Amino acid sequence: NITRRIVFATIGLGLLQGCGFKLRGRVNLPFKAILISGSLTTELRNQLDMWFKINEVVVVSELSKADIWIEIGTEQNARQLLTYDKNSQPNAYRLISRVTFRVMNRDGIELAPEGDLYTTRDMDWNISNTPAYEALAAGFFNEMKKDLAAQIMRRLEYVKMIPATEPTPSK
Repeated sequence: NITRRIVFATIGLGLLQGCGFKLRGRVNLPFKAILISGSLTTELRNQLDMWFKINEVVVVSELSKADIWIEIGTEQNARQLLTYDKNSQPNAYRLISRVTFRVMNRDGIELAPEGDLYTTRDMDWNISNTPAYEALAAGFFNEMKKDLAAQIMRRLEYVKMIPATEPTPSK
C-alpha cells in the first residue's frame, strides 16, 4: 500500500514537472536593484516586494541606485457579466485583473516595451447573498494579483540588460 502511494506520488510529480509546473521561488534575474514606479495597488506592490526579497533584489527609491526601473502604467480590476438567471438577475461574472508595465535602465533606455498582462476568474453569483459574494470576489482579486506578480517576474527574468552609464561623482 505504501509502495503504491510512493509510485503514484512519483508519477504525479513527473507529470507536473513535464507540463512546466514550478513552485514559487527564485528566478534568474539579471539585476540586483530595481526602482518601481507608477500607480499600483498595495496588493500588487506587496507581491512584487515579496518576489524581489526572495530573489535577493533590493527595491530602491532613487533611480541612480537602480539597475533597472519598472514603471507600472495601469492596473485595473473589472467585472464582466456572463449570464442572467430566469428572473433577469446576474448569476455569473468574469473577474478581470490587468496591468501594463515597461522596463528601462536608469538612463531611460527601454529594455522591455510596454507589456499588457491580465488574468481572469469566472465566478457564480447569487443576488440573495451579495456581501458573501463581494468578499469572495475580493479574495479572487487578491489571488489574481499574485498571478500578475508572478507573470511580471517571469518577464523580468528575460530582460536583456543594457548597461547604464555610471553617474559622475559630484565634487
